[in-house]
Amino acid sequence: MKKQILSIVSLLITSFAFAQTWVNDSVSTGVSYANDVYYNMNTGTTGSSANNNWHIAFQMAPQFGPSSSASILANHAVNNVQVFSLNLSATAKFATLSASDTVGKTNPERELVGSNKTWNIGAFNRNKDQSNLFDYGWGKYNQTTNNLSGDSIYLVKVGTTTAYKIWVQEYVSHPADSIAWKVRIATFSGGSDTTLIIPRNKAPYNFTDRLFAYVNLGTYTILDREPSKSNWDLVFTRYKDTATQMGLTLTMNVSGVLQHPNVSVAEVPNAAMPSLANLNFIDSINTIGYDWKYFPGSYPYVVSNTNYFVKNKLSNLYYVLQFTAFGGSANGLYSFKKQSLGTTSISNTNTHNNTVLSYPNPAAQSLSLLIDAKENMEHARISICSLTGSILYAAEVSIQAGMNTFTINTADFANGLYLLQTNLMNEVQQQKICIQH
Repeated sequence: MKKQILSIVSLLITSFAFAQTWVNDSVSTGVSYANDVYYNMNTGTTGSSANNNWHIAFQMAPQFGPSSSASILANHAVNNVQVFSLNLSATAKFATLSASDTVGKTNPERELVGSNKTWNIGAFNRNKDQSNLFDYGWGKYNQTTNNLSGDSIYLVKVGTTTAYKIWVQEYVSHPADSIAWKVRIATFSGGSDTTLIIPRNKAPYNFTDRLFAYVNLGTYTILDREPSKSNWDLVFTRYKDTATQMGLTLTMNVSGVLQHPNVSVAEVPNAAMPSLANLNFIDSINTIGYDWKYFPGSYPYVVSNTNYFVKNKLSNLYYVLQFTAFGGSANGLYSFKKQSLGTTSISNTNTHNNTVLSYPNPAAQSLSLLIDAKENMEHARISICSLTGSILYAAEVSIQAGMNTFTINTADFANGLYLLQTNLMNEVQQQKICIQH
């Protein structure tokens, strides 16, 4: 027993430097928000791309069967790209399209705008038949070939002076190395009529670890703008969202933060301790969004003290993010602080089926225990012991599958180092915690 206590003491002292601490960081998207900046919660900024060099983008993740999305995005916010479905057969009308074919079809209320909640619904997917699992808006799923085929003409306006007609002809879905999009593009008058092949993995292109491949309509250039999809969690960008100004709720261009499809985020207002009441992890990509700041009429911007709990669902790592300042269009500077919630450090198993995290660490008056459980458990046990082995806190709790939170009152604990232990269906996990009043 004495040897075990000494081992715990040694580990705690050695690892105390890894207690949760706020780290200040910032991201600049440039003057007038000129860039998209991709950010990894662990390592910081991983890539930056000019956001005015593309007009439409094609999903590169493999898409199979009726559950796929085959998303095509449009750069609404930066390049004022407007997408309209003309409800015409491209086979019959693409070459001879005239102004009379567009009458009444390009009114503002008919504009197709991509979703601000998921990467899987772009502007070209907005007119899909919701009752047909095999309809993707721009095309339909062929149950014989497993590919998607399109025969629709889209009118794409760029700003107020340029218009293109676009026919998304095919998405080849298999085999993986042969995945490709086939798109016919021409100016509205019929000039520069070109068929682009946008492959997932064929020299000189390799989009196997990208979410999207991007196309510049002015040059018909295929662009690789993103870092590896395994190397970013958030993107600081411009996009369209609903915003309220002077009592009116409108769709407008905003500057904010969108999340990776493998990231979910929970908001905890007023920098409060997390509880089940406010720790609701959401997959909507605009969960952080833009509304953590507002302009009061003169600089500086007012920034909320909301804590954003960020979870990477693949790595199972958790972080907390809180914005501290926003520079506006003068420099596009987002200032924030972040901290890692860490991972469990001792266990009697090689693989954790459940995730156990504590926050904050060091703790003062109370400690929140976050347990992301894979199944229901009736008799889970939680305890805190001193370095000498004395049990200061013990409880038996019922846990539901999913996120659970428990608050432990630490007001009467002396300052120092402790060991937090959870026993979840005989899976024992232990963490180092510090109490500091």
